[in-house]
Amino acid sequence: SKGVWTIGYGNTYYPNGRSVTPRDAPISEPQAAELKQYVTNRDFVPAVNLMLRGEIAQGKISQNMFDALVSLAYNIGTGALAKSSVIKHLKNGDKQAAADAFLAYKYSGGKFLSGLLNRRQKERQLFLA
Repeated sequence: SKGVWTIGYGNTYYPNGRSVTPRDAPISEPQAAELKQYVTNRDFVPAVNLMLRGEIAQGKISQNMFDALVSLAYNIGTGALAKSSVIKHLKNGDKQAAADAFLAYKYSGGKFLSGLLNRRQKERQLFLA
């Protein structure tokens, strides 16, 4: 939606660091799942762990909350997540406000996308579960 090429489940690059291009061959669903898992474990899980290390150590972050945050980071990026109202509310101890803040991330390139809103609603539900 923003003119960035992706493959699989929205990956913009391969494990070797090469960016996805429109000339790339399609990949299978198992390859897409493997790529997503690789990138998630390499880039997003460690970043969320670092962002919330204090809250995690204090037992304030459930697995569902963590998974929802990793999903959000996968979509908006770790830099955007670190600066987000989701993280600010969470660090201030307001879980409900943090959950509600997921819903702000429903735009891409300034355009509202119902698919993003659906994704944010599911992440919010997971976060609160």
